[in-house]
Amino acid sequence: MKRVLVIFVLLIAVSTGILYIGISSQQSFAKSALVACTNDGALRMLSTPGNNKQVWPGERLNDSSYRFEQLEYTTGAALINSNPLSISYAEKKYPAQLLVEETTPDSSRFIIQTAVILPSNPIQRIKQYVALKQLQQQVDALLKSLKKKFDGEELVYGLKIEMNRVTDSAMISTRTLLNHYPTVTEVYNMVDAIHTYIAANGGTVSNPPMLHVYEEGPGQFLVMVAVPTKTIIPGNETFLQKRMLANGYILVSEVTGGTAAIQKGEAAMKQYVMDHQKSSPAIPFQMLLTDRRTETDTSKWKTRLYYPVMY
Repeated sequence: MKRVLVIFVLLIAVSTGILYIGISSQQSFAKSALVACTNDGALRMLSTPGNNKQVWPGERLNDSSYRFEQLEYTTGAALINSNPLSISYAEKKYPAQLLVEETTPDSSRFIIQTAVILPSNPIQRIKQYVALKQLQQQVDALLKSLKKKFDGEELVYGLKIEMNRVTDSAMISTRTLLNHYPTVTEVYNMVDAIHTYIAANGGTVSNPPMLHVYEEGPGQFLVMVAVPTKTIIPGNETFLQKRMLANGYILVSEVTGGTAAIQKGEAAMKQYVMDHQKSSPAIPFQMLLTDRRTETDTSKWKTRLYYPVMY
């Protein structure tokens, strides 16, 4: 019995020694996930103060610390293309960082990497080596959660933006220059005038009116209103015939709310175009889904935003 015990202890010692020799004191790993979000958009979201609560997965412990499944982590101040992290798992802290690398103009790769030095004590080295392997599974789960937040980019731009095709290629438009942002009455006076012109020329309206307001300078607002038609209507000096590239590419989104909400949405779409390195063959515009003359509560206004782009 004593001999068996000695042999068993020797086997354990030899096995531990073999494991110890086979485990380098320097250990590192890098886990990654491909994300359908631009590099610039992701980095801007990660580095903007006040976004932590929206960005980072898990239970929020304080302004910079979170509990996610079996680990806790703390985020540091964003650098050029990375975020430093401190990850706590199995009673040990691991210095790490989240890197964001561009893969294509429309996507990026999120990478969480860490490097540690294991202790010289054989038992502790093996224990921490095993914990490090388990930590990789937790980091994989954290990356999947980050990917879910950033995929589709609604988190980044604050609204859902989709790529569609142009359906209203023919329209009649008119414009005017004002010293103020146009009122509802002024916009719909222009709409009514276009409707009258279309009817007088045997045309049929195919969709709600479109609006584009361009601030040329202090106290100078160029207001352009257009109404889509089912067929091509001849224009004149006041009512211009406009054509869009049939079946061309166009970004589409919808917002609910008044002028401030609409302008915020327009700014987000402009940023989206810049981040995705798109060029635009025509001006962006609003489609007034809600008749603003009959609905006076601006919080209920529904507006579809369009931004023509080259694919």
